[in-house]
Amino acid sequence: MTLLEPTIDPDDIHPNDIPSADKRRVGIPAPPGERACSVCGCWEFDACCTDLHGPCWWHTDDVCAFCAIAAA
Repeated sequence: MTLLEPTIDPDDIHPNDIPSADKRRVGIPAPPGERACSVCGCWEFDACCTDLHGPCWWHTDDVCAFCAIAAA
């Protein structure tokens, strides 16, 4: 299973569109062996989420799109 596919073009998102206060997740740690974001710790069943953009998706093998955008 994979994180949801993006419903928007990641190139259309500016880092200021995702203020850290709006980015949220439940905080359930990924079990050993599960793919997780090396920056924020989100994973398949606990993805980052914002009201504007919905759940995150994988940018690379170990970084979610929201963290990659925030680092840009």
